[in-house]
Amino acid sequence: MKVKLQSDFYKWKHEDRKREKSEEVDFGVCWGLWSTKDEPFWRVSWIEDTGELYARCSRDDSWVLIEKISNLEKVKKRMEGFFDVIDDMIVTKFFGIEVEKPVREETKDVEISIKSKKEKKIEKKIEEKKIGISEELKKAIKENKIN
Repeated sequence: MKVKLQSDFYKWKHEDRKREKSEEVDFGVCWGLWSTKDEPFWRVSWIEDTGELYARCSRDDSWVLIEKISNLEKVKKRMEGFFDVIDDMIVTKFFGIEVEKPVREETKDVEISIKSKKEKKIEKKIEEKKIGISEELKKAIKENKIN
């Protein structure tokens, strides 16, 4: 089953009054989405009034709706074996889901210019000649005689 990686968890949580006010059953906060290494932790919870089982990222506002389960008994059945995988708590693996990453907007190309010290010195000399700074004036500025 494919599910989409969503953003704006708080917006989703508060857009439904039942969801917002409902009790939740928590199934831990040390889940990984794809792995348990080098990832932020995810929390897995079930919302009683809406039947939504979801996982939420601890680092940002990302979340996935895993599935809808109508009552607590069915949730407990679905979560059987949860304590057996305590060292390998991976959302995609435990729930047998595939998470689609959102399509990101195309980024515009940014031109980056990296100049060597020599190129910067040459540019500075050209600028100084354009505005006609004399050698005496440069020396005075360098020696802090002129502010």
